[in-house]
Order: sequence, then structure tokens, then C-alpha cells
Amino acid sequence: MLPVSRESKGDDQMEAYRFYGWDQQDIRGEGENVTLTPIGLYNRLKRLWNRESCAPRMRESWNEANPTLGQCSITAFLVQDLFGGRVYGVPLPDGNFHCYNVVNGRAFDLTSEQFGSAYLSYENNPEQFREAHFQKEEKRLRYEKLRGALLRDLRENPDRMIALTFDDGPNTTTTPRVLDVLSQYGALASFFLIERNIDPASARVAARAWNMGCEINNHSVTHRHMGAMSEEEIRREIDACSRAILQITGTAPRFFRPPYIDVSPALFQAVDLTCICGAGCEDWVMEVSAETRAERVLSAARDGEIILLHDMQGNENTVEALRALLPELRARGYRFVTCGQLFDEKGVLPVKGRLYTNVFQTADRIDR
Repeated sequence: MLPVSRESKGDDQMEAYRFYGWDQQDIRGEGENVTLTPIGLYNRLKRLWNRESCAPRMRESWNEANPTLGQCSITAFLVQDLFGGRVYGVPLPDGNFHCYNVVNGRAFDLTSEQFGSAYLSYENNPEQFREAHFQKEEKRLRYEKLRGALLRDLRENPDRMIALTFDDGPNTTTTPRVLDVLSQYGALASFFLIERNIDPASARVAARAWNMGCEINNHSVTHRHMGAMSEEEIRREIDACSRAILQITGTAPRFFRPPYIDVSPALFQAVDLTCICGAGCEDWVMEVSAETRAERVLSAARDGEIILLHDMQGNENTVEALRALLPELRARGYRFVTCGQLFDEKGVLPVKGRLYTNVFQTADRIDR
């Protein structure tokens, strides 16, 4: 019997966001050493907008089902603090302006939901300046209060996430030991399987990882260099591995790590899965000690980072490195998530043709 399939998130979850510009994925902001996307900031502000932060003339109508009502100008200038760019205003029939943001030439509007299905034009609108808006003392005070609440939330709930990933399994020796350490610390990870390593016994180990809440992803059938392969050859490698994973988990994988990180235009054309690289620590080199592996991972750790490790048979130094890594990363405020959780919860829609080492990267490839 297959393990119970977990609900897959991703594009469907992203499309639940209705504010204008939610899909602007390469826009990044920074506050209190926390990296933010428009979706990530929206998620935080949705907890903070309230009747008191609403414009006075709209307070009687404000409710939790319509939290963005009357919040546009103070929100837009707060976004400007974090993301830079400029603030513009859509002229409204009552003579006021609905404020929104333009960063790097792209518009997004965290408070557009209050207008429902009404059409707003985000072109050729006048720029708005905080000096003019904050001549109203009550608006300046609302802005400062919301800003203070957001910065406090970022300090107290940074929600730093890191994705530990393991290549070259499954097996019945090292993979179970990795799972034991993950289970001891209540940590999740993502496992990138080689199809030729899957047999009935190792499939049970992969199923254990899945049932723990870990993620199972694709690392090809044969682990050959793919840079010189044709699209047809690449698809055969990917499709066969994905079918094997589907048999174990009941769910198709979302991510693919190219063997040796050997990529080509043909590979990106052939592969529909999001491609993952990751920050490595040379843990495939047996002479690299557990201590050195742990030190390198800790040096690479940052919010949104994907860590490249290996659960290949006999890789005991990585098992020992995990025993040092997990408590130290947790003490630094990191939450261990799968690759899918990292993209979903950080509000990042993967870009085809991008090789991800950090979920927030805007370049197509970052090697570390």
C-alpha cells in the first residue's frame, strides 16, 4: 500500500493571493535582517492591519474579512521603507488617491483587495510623497504605529528557514541514520533520489522519510552528467525517476537536482521541475571531517538557503555533522523545512531556467 499522499502546495497556493502584483517574484525587501517578498510582507501585515490603523473615515466599515480597507497610504510608504522604489496614486472618484508601489519598474499593490473586482489602472498615475501625506498628523501616527508593529514582529518572529537536502540515496545504511538524527531534532529535509538505488528495501526507507513529513525529489536514474545529453535523453532520466518516486509516495516530485550540477539549455528546456543546486560543504569527499562539514554549513547558513548534503552509503561524517548542525542552527533561529515549504512559505514562485541555491536569489545561477 502506498503511504497516504500529502496535499501538494505550490502554484495553486500562490494563486490564492489576490492583491495586484503578488506574482512579482524578483522583488525583495529587507527589514531587521529578514528578507521579504511582497507575499511575505503581506502575510505579516495581514496580522497587523486593524481598525485603528484604518483611515478614520473608513473605520466603521473596517472588518477582519476586509483588512486592507483604509490602509493604502501608510502601507505603501512602509513598503517603500523596506523595498525602495516609488509610491504612486490611482485617482479615486472622491478626490483621494489609492497608493501603490513601483519597484524596479514593476507595480504591486498590497492593499488592492479592498476594491474587490473593481478595475484599477496602474499606469500613468501621479507620484505620491510622504511629506504631503504626513502633513495629516493622524496619518503619520498611524504609519509610525504600523511600522513599529512590523519591525517588532520581524525581530520577535524572524521565521528564518533553511532547507537541508540530501543526494544519492536511498539506501538502508546511511539514509536511516540521517532520518534518526532528523527525527531526534524534529527536523524536516528533502531527499533527492537516484532511481537505480531504489529497491524494495530502500523504497521502504524513502517511504519512512516521506511519512515523517520530508520531501522526496528527483536526482535522475543513473546520475550521469547531463550537460551534453539531448532533451530526449534527459526526459527519459527524469521521467523514469519521477515514476519511481510516485510509486513510493503517491505524489510526483516538484524539484530536480542535476547530477554534478551539470546543466545546459537543453536540460532547462526538457525539465519541468524546479532545478535545485544548493550550498555544499564537499561532504562527498571522505577526507573532509564532520567538524569541517558542520563549520562550512554554518558559514553558509542564511534565511532561505538550500544546503546540499549527501546520504550516500557510508557517509558517516555527514551523519555526525548533523548532530552538531541541527541544535546550532535551531539556536540561531532557523526552522528546518522542505524545499517545497521554503518556496511556498516565503512566497516565491519558482522561475523556469533558474538553478536555486537560495529561494530569494534573482540571478539564474549562484554557485557556492
